[in-house]
Amino acid sequence: MCSSQPKRKHPDSDDQWVPPPEATEEDAKRMKAAFDKMADEYVCPITLQFPFHPVIAQDGRIYERDAIEKWWDGGAGGDGGAFPACTAKSPVTNEIISTKLIAASQVRNAIELGIEGGMFIGDRAKAWIARKEAAEADARMVALLKEKAADGNKDSAFALSKAYAEGKYNLAKDEKVSLEWAQKAADLGHAFAATQVGLAYQSGKGPLIKNFTLGMAYVQLGAVLGSECGCYQVGAAYQNGKWGYPQNLELAAVWYRKMPSRETRDAGKHERREKAKAFLDGLETQAS
Repeated sequence: MCSSQPKRKHPDSDDQWVPPPEATEEDAKRMKAAFDKMADEYVCPITLQFPFHPVIAQDGRIYERDAIEKWWDGGAGGDGGAFPACTAKSPVTNEIISTKLIAASQVRNAIELGIEGGMFIGDRAKAWIARKEAAEADARMVALLKEKAADGNKDSAFALSKAYAEGKYNLAKDEKVSLEWAQKAADLGHAFAATQVGLAYQSGKGPLIKNFTLGMAYVQLGAVLGSECGCYQVGAAYQNGKWGYPQNLELAAVWYRKMPSRETRDAGKHERREKAKAFLDGLETQAS
């Protein structure tokens, strides 16, 4: 009958792996050295930590996905476009390699088992456990937001849109999914989301096909719901006779004048407020 070995459940615990009773001191030292070398093989050479989302690059090394992508995007592995497309320098060997990365779920499993079994200990193990706990908390938050959005909560739907746009809560950035959640938020009555969806349709952003009619429908919905930017876009459409709207300076002025009273103050970019004010000032000058 085999005796069970104690397992380390958490890096902060003193219950780390211990050799079996029949092992000699030399055996224990060899096993510890083997575990340390094994742990070093899994460490990302950029972060010097156990990767939480490990990938294997063409140089055969294991990296944290975000770390190597940022390393390449930041120019550390590039040379002003001198390399062929989809290639960059290896952070370890400095050789030119493909930027294709292969997800290494087995490596992640091995790291987790090594930590839980007490074979991998110390600060790197503690940092990995902290990331796991944070990821679990993020997953609970995403599940809660989705539940609330399904119940008709517009703010939760918009929070999911932002999360997918920014890569929050351990989510992969996804413009298509972000726009889908923004559209759900708009349909639930979220003013800012409605205007943003309208602008996305006007410009054909991401996966959306350019559609001025649908874009202005969402923009006007945002304006009615209280979006300052929505009011500006409707005013601009009437001022310039754009996006399917007839030119009508009086209606342009009506919508521009609504801007200061809107609760959602989202017209700060592209000098929208300044342009609306200049138009209204010009009307007053003509009238005087």
